[in-house]
Amino acid sequence: MQRRLTLALVLTALASIVLVGVGIMIMSRLGAQSDAERQIIEQLEAIGELSADGRRSPRELTPALDRSRDAFDFELLVPVLVSETGSVDLLGTPGPRGGRSGQRPGSNPGGPDLSSLTLDAEQRAALEAGGTVVVADGDRVIGVKTLIGENGSSVANRVDGTVALLASQRIVPLPRQVRTWLLLSGSLVLLGAVAAGLVLGRRLVEPLQRIRSTTAAIAAGDLSARTEVTGSDEISELGRSVNHMAAELDRSKQLDRQFLMSVSHDLRTPLTVIAGYAEALADATVSDRADTTAVGGIIGGQARRLERLVGDLLDLARLDANRFRFEHRDVDPGVVAGRAVAGLATRADEFGITVDFSRPDDGMALLRLRLDPDRLDQIITNLVENALRFARSAVSVSVEHRPALVDGPSGSTVDIVVADDGPGIPADDLPHIFDRLYVGRGGDRQQENSTGLGLAIVHELTTAMGGSIEVQSPTGDIGSNGSGAMFRLRFPLPSPPSSVGS
Repeated sequence: MQRRLTLALVLTALASIVLVGVGIMIMSRLGAQSDAERQIIEQLEAIGELSADGRRSPRELTPALDRSRDAFDFELLVPVLVSETGSVDLLGTPGPRGGRSGQRPGSNPGGPDLSSLTLDAEQRAALEAGGTVVVADGDRVIGVKTLIGENGSSVANRVDGTVALLASQRIVPLPRQVRTWLLLSGSLVLLGAVAAGLVLGRRLVEPLQRIRSTTAAIAAGDLSARTEVTGSDEISELGRSVNHMAAELDRSKQLDRQFLMSVSHDLRTPLTVIAGYAEALADATVSDRADTTAVGGIIGGQARRLERLVGDLLDLARLDANRFRFEHRDVDPGVVAGRAVAGLATRADEFGITVDFSRPDDGMALLRLRLDPDRLDQIITNLVENALRFARSAVSVSVEHRPALVDGPSGSTVDIVVADDGPGIPADDLPHIFDRLYVGRGGDRQQENSTGLGLAIVHELTTAMGGSIEVQSPTGDIGSNGSGAMFRLRFPLPSPPSSVGS
């Protein structure tokens, strides 16, 4: 990756240098050509005025033109004859380059090839009118100006054409200093691209290599592996995500281990009891009818315990596979909640816990929900049983109508609240209270439902029926004299409740 990044930066820099260089050359050539055309016009005008002497023939002007050529640094300055067809012929032979300027490096002493130079009708008309014609010929500019005498007429009256001065000058778009600077700056840019590629590549590759090593360790089973994360860029976010994933996998593994230990304990205990009493019955150790009845009751209770555990596991499996069936009907949530509370009265008496139940008065609106009554009963039963395990003296169950909320289509909801006066839920346990297999650290009275499945089933069933559940624990501190925990089920009403009675 580091080599590819460096190569990409170098190629990008090289392409930029080429584009900038070509653009500079094109713009410089256009500018140099424009300047050369303007200068050759001005200089030909000045030379034409100095050479306007009707007493001398064009050939006699050659020495003076040679001096002017050297003074203005022309490549060629000679009198020419422009024929009616536009062809250009020399009327004099230029002398060698010399004088103050000397011959310019790279110039052509012979000048341009005039045999290929032909002026069109418009250019010939401009010459006959005494103007100056400029022609671009490759890397040089050629200017042609009519030679006018003092009386305003042509220096030589010739019927075969027009006598004019021809000057040529090479176009130098980029001076040597500029070319050297462009080459030097381009080299510096390429070196900078290479250095940037190496530095950026190292900064990108090293964190990715650490992340790769961490993921390889996680894949090999080392869930304690973590990658070092610094900074706040995208790669750092990736590293933090990998660390979070490893932590969640480690936590899931711990929960799986805890679940297996809990399930094996919950299975082994009733199985041991059932096997022991079954052997006693088989050996006729228990012969008294009363004892037999008691043993049967114990075996039946342990069998129901096993049945409940297996049922919880099957419920979660069906919820995960979306194969859980609901039979929705219009139900009164107060009736369902009251039936569930009544069914747990005996167990509450065993623990010495008072269970209070309340619902809207008869004068209030009759609340109807479109739910599966059996699953709603299961939800409330699980919540009340959970509260009985932690409550000190009382558990309360209430059904409330909350109007003007934005949860449902009508803005109204029905809340079912289960609260206890126990020690509360630790702050560390609150975010995971509905996680599967999670067992809190509270001191509950029994371990019959301590596999961490009850509240997970409550959350899954509530969500599947379109409701929501939240938990609040004002203390969040085990062992304090707080106000316990409160679970709130919330179901949206499909339509505003209708009034019954006055």
